[in-house]
Amino acid sequence: MKSIYQIAVLLILANPVWAANKASDSAIPETGFIEISPAQHIAYDSAIVDADKATLVILPGVFRGLNRNDEFIKSLIQKKINFVTMNFSTQPASVATYAAEKKTYFDGGSNISSKGFADEVEVLVDTLKIKRPLVITLSYSGSVSQFLNVSKFPTIIETAPVGLLNDEDQKSAANLQALENWYGTWGILLAPAYFATKDANYHQYWQPVAKQYSASDKRLDTDENLKRLTDGYVGMAKAIEKYDMRQQNFKSSPKRVFIFGENEDEVRKKTQLEAVEVYKKQTGLDAKPIIIQGAGHIVPNDKPEEYIQILSAILNKMDEKIKK
Repeated sequence: MKSIYQIAVLLILANPVWAANKASDSAIPETGFIEISPAQHIAYDSAIVDADKATLVILPGVFRGLNRNDEFIKSLIQKKINFVTMNFSTQPASVATYAAEKKTYFDGGSNISSKGFADEVEVLVDTLKIKRPLVITLSYSGSVSQFLNVSKFPTIIETAPVGLLNDEDQKSAANLQALENWYGTWGILLAPAYFATKDANYHQYWQPVAKQYSASDKRLDTDENLKRLTDGYVGMAKAIEKYDMRQQNFKSSPKRVFIFGENEDEVRKKTQLEAVEVYKKQTGLDAKPIIIQGAGHIVPNDKPEEYIQILSAILNKMDEKIKK
């Protein structure tokens, strides 16, 4: 069976659908979306100043992808640093592009996986013909890293990665554990009730988040898009129910540069640092995380200039290697 990525590439090669707003002479339009199928779109924003230089491919956090209203992105544009930022197919900017009458592939919060999101990253890079991508994960998208194609993305930057589900959704995670403990004593007889209660728990947490985004954008302010947003967030949470950053196979996935915020949540920080030790043990690499002083969990927005300074140094090294 072909993966989402393989199917998408075949579709794009046969009949590319690339809706965009081209506001410059760049070969890559600045804003738009890629239609993998009518049920799956990837929204992106970009600024490519020199296509021969390395390009930052910035993955989203749990709520949304970064955009031109974020100081970090404004600064990248001002400094003329190549970037593409994306929303996964389940997130606001992508949801805004679906036709009203079409169902999404994640209807009901199903069919979403970290591997599927990794395929979306590869489709984005291939469709936009990004020659030298440097993937940056942020928080939630750290769960996608282990599934990225190591031949295409040999090294990536992990920024404030999620360690466990309860990093992103502490209330739902606690309720989920309590449910599992209670229903576990009754065995398979109560399995349908368990799954129904679990879904209700997720929806209770994520629907208010979806409502905020729906109300803030007239393209999203419909009952259908509110449902899509809720389904998307619920499915994203389900996708990392069993995820633990410390249990990855780091040896078979891209090399990492870890960037953490000094003021990260203490529970998440502990998981992150333990994962770095696992990474070092598995790979044999001396990976000391870069700590950005004064930054919390959302490093790019907390300390954009300090973050860009580090990214620029990494990009310059990549460009120097090519020149040699």
